[in-house]
Amino acid sequence: MDKRYRGRKLAQAVKALALRHARTALKVNTVRTDHNALNLPMLAIDRKFGYVPAPGMFRMEKTIE
Repeated sequence: MDKRYRGRKLAQAVKALALRHARTALKVNTVRTDHNALNLPMLAIDRKFGYVPAPGMFRMEKTIE
């Protein structure tokens, strides 16, 4: 997100709208979210909305020369 817009709870508002749409219009009962594990503000938002950690993938990389 552009730094000028950080701290305005925009991600939280978008996530709330997406969850409402998923529940009401799409009639889904489970949703997943993925993002950078070091994005602590987004992790906090996810926890606030009731997301819990789930088994997943672990990415590793190696520079080869």
